[in-house]
Amino acid sequence: MFACLAAFLSLSTATAPVPESPQITSGDGRIVECSVFLPAGAGRVPCLVMAPGRGYHKDRPIFTDLAGQASAAGFAVFTFNWHYYSHGQEPSEDLGRELADLRAVVAHARSHPRVDGDRLVIGGKSMGSAIAADVFASDDSLAALILLTPVIPNEEAVAQNYPGLLTEKRPTLVVLGESDEGSCPLKVLYATLAQAVRPVPVVVVGGDHGLNIGSPEDPATVPNIAVANAAIVQWMRLWTAKR
Repeated sequence: MFACLAAFLSLSTATAPVPESPQITSGDGRIVECSVFLPAGAGRVPCLVMAPGRGYHKDRPIFTDLAGQASAAGFAVFTFNWHYYSHGQEPSEDLGRELADLRAVVAHARSHPRVDGDRLVIGGKSMGSAIAADVFASDDSLAALILLTPVIPNEEAVAQNYPGLLTEKRPTLVVLGESDEGSCPLKVLYATLAQAVRPVPVVVVGGDHGLNIGSPEDPATVPNIAVANAAIVQWMRLWTAKR
């Protein structure tokens, strides 16, 4: 047991490689800041494109840790900031510009020489999870979907924020903190997902909407985030290996 635990902690504390920093053009010429983390070696690899939250940007702990773990496990990882966030603005009213931002990053990922486009996983945190779900529903070539701290405060919110979730037949994973009562109470999530045509696995760790234990500065927050991200990486390994 202790050997397994040591191996898990080794993966969980992996340091992300120095990223590429392409400038990606979205929509009407908007520039999207992006970080691309590539695993060691050569050849085409599975890929994760992860959308940020409304204000939880690409250089926050959840994303930097996920990039480290996933790249160490052999994935290319694309994280980015919404154009509005980079310029101190607000999201577009209908989130159309943000949809365009994410689609531009996905297109760039597909064109990258190290990325296997048939094994491309898309995901997002909070607001980004809803946008990722929209892009996923409109693109049958995407392999799997990750909803990190989704926004499902009540059962009616599923139809509004994740309209295709309950009928989706491709692999989908939900990851959240047990005390995220404001955005996604567990009893609401479980009642909602019970109606899905395909079972949707749910990973519950400690913490709030940012996976913080008490506060971001609490020493327990770092390993809590690492546990959540390790679950994401293992799940991606399972589904990308089957394609």
